[in-house]
Amino acid sequence: MNEVLVSLLIVIVGFAIWALLHSVLAMDAIKQWSERRLGQMAARWYRLAYNFLAVFTFLPLLPLLALLPERTMYAIPQPWNWLFRLVQLAGAVLFIVALWQTDLAEFVGLRQVASGTTTNTAMLRVRGLQKWVRHPLYTTSLMVLWFVSVMTLSWLVACMLTTLYFYVGSIHEERRLVREFGQPYNDYRERTPRLFPYPRRRQSPDSNSSQAMRT
Repeated sequence: MNEVLVSLLIVIVGFAIWALLHSVLAMDAIKQWSERRLGQMAARWYRLAYNFLAVFTFLPLLPLLALLPERTMYAIPQPWNWLFRLVQLAGAVLFIVALWQTDLAEFVGLRQVASGTTTNTAMLRVRGLQKWVRHPLYTTSLMVLWFVSVMTLSWLVACMLTTLYFYVGSIHEERRLVREFGQPYNDYRERTPRLFPYPRRRQSPDSNSSQAMRT
């Protein structure tokens, strides 16, 4: 079998395993099972452990993309390649901004561990990049992933799989947010694009009046 095809299959299988693990651990049923088995300690530490495992299990995919035999799909010539790098830099900076606006301590899970409580009393709050897209962390990540100046076959497939995973994941995430926030989130969803910003109805002044929305 062609070496490039083997490399491609390895990347696909590796990503599928990671996505499956990541998705299963995000299920409410798994969280509830862990709380029944371990009690309040599991509830406090689940978010932090989940994020740690997500990063730790994703790291092995990076050397695969770097070391496996590859086929170059295209290469952006100079000076245009610098434009792609600027978009990637902007994506990385905006990712940090979006992470900060999401409430970093709660997103990572440190707030839950420190406070000893997992009960969410937050109300919906739309601020910063969340006024442009409903999932700014996904959007900015895609800017970094897609705007490489040298696109290989494995990286192209990884970008496609990640984009699909983000889209499907956003659907399941929004179902949880609707259960959590109710009609205010439905209103927000009606007026704000999912991943890619484009003109829609202007947001009402009320959208900035409540507390932080987690992504």
